[in-house]
Amino acid sequence: MPSEPVLKKVFSWSLLLFFLIATISLLWSIQRSFLEIIINSNEGWNAFFDDAALGKMQLYPSPNQLITNNYPPLSFYIVGSLGKMLGDTILAGRLLSLLAIGVISFFIAQIIKQLSLTSGKLADSFQGSLIGVTYFIGTLTIFFKWYVGANDPQLLAQAIMIIGFFLFIKAMEQDRNYWIAIFVMVIAGFFKHNIITMPLTIMLWLVIQKKWKVFFFCSFFALSLILLGFAICLSVYGFNFYYNFTTPRTWLLFKVIHAFSDLGALSVGLLFWFAASWKFRKESSICLVTLMIFIGLIVGFIQRLGNGVFVNAQFDLVIALSIGLGVIFTLLIRENSYLLALGGVGAFVLFFFLEPSFLDIFSPSYHKRLAESEQIMKEHIEMVRALPGDVFCESYVAYRAGKPFAADALNVEERMRIGRLPKDTMTRRFMQHQLREVRYIWDVGIE
Repeated sequence: MPSEPVLKKVFSWSLLLFFLIATISLLWSIQRSFLEIIINSNEGWNAFFDDAALGKMQLYPSPNQLITNNYPPLSFYIVGSLGKMLGDTILAGRLLSLLAIGVISFFIAQIIKQLSLTSGKLADSFQGSLIGVTYFIGTLTIFFKWYVGANDPQLLAQAIMIIGFFLFIKAMEQDRNYWIAIFVMVIAGFFKHNIITMPLTIMLWLVIQKKWKVFFFCSFFALSLILLGFAICLSVYGFNFYYNFTTPRTWLLFKVIHAFSDLGALSVGLLFWFAASWKFRKESSICLVTLMIFIGLIVGFIQRLGNGVFVNAQFDLVIALSIGLGVIFTLLIRENSYLLALGGVGAFVLFFFLEPSFLDIFSPSYHKRLAESEQIMKEHIEMVRALPGDVFCESYVAYRAGKPFAADALNVEERMRIGRLPKDTMTRRFMQHQLREVRYIWDVGIE
């Protein structure tokens, strides 16, 4: 068996390689954000409502329109305002998504550092924090890249939520100022409403710790803020807000396959976590993160079954696992368990490096196809721009072509399914020439 100094040196070099893989992937994601391609299918949808927040149309459309906004309002004002300053709303949303990656990474490191406090002394958490942050960036940019640098509020909301989670951990340490953490978390929920793992974790943790006074205060304060927020929305946007926000969503059992498929990207991290965390199962920090990982698994799995819900349902789990791995590696390093730590980092390096989407970064044929796809997109946008009347097409294309947002396919389908709209809503508009359908088959832009 190699000596401890040798293992320590090999571990450090492996960690550097892991960091380089994640950095290269992140740099590619940054470059991709400036291309005229579709990163995910929500980009145009969000852009229309980002502009709506500045008065270009109703932020929450009336029931007789064929578009629906079932998101809370705050992200639209932030992205729309930055888009107005930059002259490009989609680019603004993409830049905020990239900024959110940095914010989340910073607070993952801070939380790992905070949870590494042991017996009043701070364990050396630099390498552990670096592993947690690297795992987060690498996982998102390689396996879940459809949301990195995309005009979508998911990561922006996650960035605000993790700030609230960090403030809660600080509040627990000092046993004061819980209201600040709760306030930030509720604000995050009004950016995107599906990020509930961290709030659920802190409430259950208070129950486990039998901090009943704090639990009831946080519950009452959070509920009061949420009700106040909804009351403000209803007063500003009226019935349309209620109608849009309560748009039905079909639950599809076959998407169990997708939920399990998503976990494939996290399989190595989850396996290492469950294998290594048992050794430190009595540590309070490990118990907290284990709770968050299990809640993230359950919440992400359930949300993924919703029609139209994509891999963003797993982002709470990705963040929880990144924090957990950072804490585990910190504890391993503190105990000089470099053989186990090296095995974990080595497995991550191989798993991430051999992923085809990472190898594509170095593929000339991939970049050639991407350039062709970008050119086709530009031509397609100009073609749609020249068409008379309203057009039903990919929302990104419609937005770039300067067309109004005429129909939202997913939400129209849901409303027709429950009888809020006639079954022939779309076909009648096509037959009466009120709407022209234009299809666009995208290539590598979303891969």
